[in-house]
Amino acid sequence: MRALTGEASQRRPADARRGAGDHDGIVSGVRGRQTGCGVPARPGALQGITIAPMTSTQPDASLTEYQHAAEFRAALRRFLRVSEDASRKHGLTPRRHLLLLMIKGAPDGTATSTVSELCERLQLAQSTVTELVQRAEGAGLVRREQSGVDGRVVNLRLTAEGERRLAGLNADLRRERELLARVLGELELSFPKL
Repeated sequence: MRALTGEASQRRPADARRGAGDHDGIVSGVRGRQTGCGVPARPGALQGITIAPMTSTQPDASLTEYQHAAEFRAALRRFLRVSEDASRKHGLTPRRHLLLLMIKGAPDGTATSTVSELCERLQLAQSTVTELVQRAEGAGLVRREQSGVDGRVVNLRLTAEGERRLAGLNADLRRERELLARVLGELELSFPKL
């Protein structure tokens, strides 16, 4: 991990051409000109900021902490693998499954979403979400509708086919979600408090 400092005067001219803080193509621990969520950074977004090494005052993690972290990651990976397999069984790609799920499970309870909301929830670039929506729309899984509140806003809603596939997939994954919740609950109880 790296800390940010305001010592912009120490940047070399090459740093200014690449973008401040973009040392060797790494920004926020991600290769390339990226933000933390994999979305390209705005040009000049880090202007005047250099990245300096961060010193840690935390002691090294214990073996138990590494074991808990490994169990946590293993449980997540197992869930993702099973979820990906189930998605394909229902004729969906894993990303299309997530798209349908995020639309249907909108936080406001409307079972609709906008492209901007999906970008935030899926942590994907707008161009990626737009393409994903267009493909899902072409496959008859999603439809667009004008917002009743703001005519400039387009909401996305599942079609009957999208609802059918998501419902079947959701039922197939119920047991896996319960297992993951149980593992996460057990890990939370046994994780060392910081």
